[in-house]
Amino acid sequence: MATSSDSPHDAEASRTALLADLGVALAEAGNVGEMLQRLADAAREVSNARYAAIGVLNRDGTGIADFITSGVDEQTRERIGDLPAGRGLLGAIINEKKLIRVDDIASDPRSVGFPPGHPPMSNFLGVPIRLAGRTYGNIYVTDRQQGDGFSDDDGRLLETLAAYAAIAIRGAQLREERLRWIEGLEGVCGISGAISRTLDLPDLLSEVTRRTRALLDCDTVGIGLETDGMIRFPFAHGPNALRLEALDTRDIEVSSLGAHVERALPDHNCLAAELAVGGRSIGALVAVCGGGFDSWQQSVVDVLSSHVATAVANAEQFAEERRRLLEQSDRRVEELEARLSREVQARALLAQEDERARVARELHDETGQLLTGVNLRLKALVSRVGPEAATELSELQEHVKNAQDSMRQILRRLRPVDLERGLGHAIRELAQRANEASDCEVNVQMAPLPPIAGEVELVLFRVCQEALTNVARHSGASHAAVVLTALDQRVRMTIEDDGVGFDVEARTGRLGLSGVAERVELVGGTLRITSSPGAGTAIVVDVAAAPLLPEEEAS
Repeated sequence: MATSSDSPHDAEASRTALLADLGVALAEAGNVGEMLQRLADAAREVSNARYAAIGVLNRDGTGIADFITSGVDEQTRERIGDLPAGRGLLGAIINEKKLIRVDDIASDPRSVGFPPGHPPMSNFLGVPIRLAGRTYGNIYVTDRQQGDGFSDDDGRLLETLAAYAAIAIRGAQLREERLRWIEGLEGVCGISGAISRTLDLPDLLSEVTRRTRALLDCDTVGIGLETDGMIRFPFAHGPNALRLEALDTRDIEVSSLGAHVERALPDHNCLAAELAVGGRSIGALVAVCGGGFDSWQQSVVDVLSSHVATAVANAEQFAEERRRLLEQSDRRVEELEARLSREVQARALLAQEDERARVARELHDETGQLLTGVNLRLKALVSRVGPEAATELSELQEHVKNAQDSMRQILRRLRPVDLERGLGHAIRELAQRANEASDCEVNVQMAPLPPIAGEVELVLFRVCQEALTNVARHSGASHAAVVLTALDQRVRMTIEDDGVGFDVEARTGRLGLSGVAERVELVGGTLRITSSPGAGTAIVVDVAAAPLLPEEEAS
């Protein structure tokens, strides 16, 4: 630091050397935070100031995203509290885009004062951090410790440091943007590759919405298709999926779909891109987020929409051809459906009878024998007198305890105990056990659920139990999620992971989901599995909270 005994020549040489060192450090810096801290320290040193700071604007320039100080200890920073909001002299630097020098902060009309705990400051020198016509923040120093105030030389040096700071900030943003664009390109390529492998429209919609939501890191993604003059959402993914699917879009054009979704989902923003094929609009790709969308997300949605539009058109053409072929064999399909319905009903009845028989056998063979033994010992004890009775009674109590334990085990196999406290509790318990049993982190996201019939709760529990077991044993995933959402009397459960995935068409019985799939069908629900090698797995169950009764029972 230059002192009063330094000659002007020595002080200038010291400053020049410091700026040269900073230039080298900027070229070699890998961490923008460390670089900005060095610049703040250098600004305080070369201007002989007590305090210095650098404020970095957020991307849209509406507020301070980071604030680096020099000369302020950690305790003082904690007392001051929140970051500056960019008002007063700090805001003036950014708005006026020029150097501001003030001899007395308190008397300047632009000053808004200091928050509680802030150290007092007198004179002030600040310049905007700008590069290529864009403002990235400000750098300023206060309380010059020698002389009457900051000089023109101090201003020129601070402008030089501001240029260094602009280069550092812009460089960091460019590196971040480059990495993000690479990530986005890889994500778009992955989604495009996945959807090119299927002509089944439900599988296509499930795959696109699930993977697009993960890529954009947003709340909900859906694909709306124009049908009968309306834009309908056959499938969406995320906490607001069912609300999006139930959206009334009569008389709504694609161009106004985003605003319509935002009205239906308050406190959310919507990004909508038209799906067009051959100049014909067939729907829209919609993303919903609690915050705003940036240009990167907009570009990703725009690029994806063209790929999705082509894939949807191909899937619809394939579906139309398949419907034509099915119309030629309606009678055969009806016969097969009737036979399948009879087989399913028979299998359900047999399963119920088998379950009842198993419970009866266990009650007879285990609990019945134990209770018989207790009865015999009681008869023997009636005729006994003496100290041996105490020992016999202890043994008898142990038998009773064993009988109780056996009964509890039977009841637990008949209905999971965790379900007694509700489906939400049971699902969270499953997730907790999965977290403890493997290296996979399982998160649970759950919307408020309506009252759910006992058999439906049991089916959802069994599907989740089997799926999380497969995640722990086979997937190699590091993250998994269980998402439960509901609208009116409809419940959806999604279990997804980022593991190795598999070929759905080639999957075998080792997944253990064939049994639970039959249970889902018995309660009138549907189970869908989407996966591909290296892209994780998603299992989606849709079911009514209370299954519909057969016509003869309902009457």
